Amino acid sequence: MKIILLSLTLLFSICCFSPAQAENLPTLAQNGVEVQQLSKSPLKSYFLNVLGGGSRQSIQLDSPATRLIIYVQRGEKPIRCGDCMKTYNCTPGKPQTINVDPATPIQKIWAENPYEKPVRLRLDIFEEVS
Repeated sequence: MKIILLSLTLLFSICCFSPAQAENLPTLAQNGVEVQQLSKSPLKSYFLNVLGGGSRQSIQLDSPATRLIIYVQRGEKPIRCGDCMKTYNCTPGKPQTINVDPATPIQKIWAENPYEKPVRLRLDIFEEVS
C-alpha cells in the first residue's frame, strides 16, 4: 500500500511541476508558407516609425532583399506601404509577406500614414541578394 501511495505521489508531482512545451506549438492555424517563414529567424530586422498626418517615411535596406515580412506593430488601421515597384496595404495583425525576383530586389521600403496617430513597422528580412 505504501508503494502505491508513493508511486501516485511521485506521478502527481511529475505531472504538476514539470514545464509545459506549449510555447513551441503554433498559436493559430496558418498556411504552411507563413509557418515556415515565421519559424525561421530573420537575417535582419528594421523598424520604421511613421508619423501621422499624411507623412511618408522610408528606410533604405543595407543589402537588397528578395523576401521579407512587414508587421504593423503600433497602429489601428491599414496604411499604404511599398517597395518602389508595388504598393501594399499593411494591416495591423496581418503580416505582409513580400517575395520578389532576385533580378529586381527590394532596396527601399516606404510607408504613408494618413491618420493622426503614429505607426510603427517592423521589417524582417529573410533573403538578401549577395
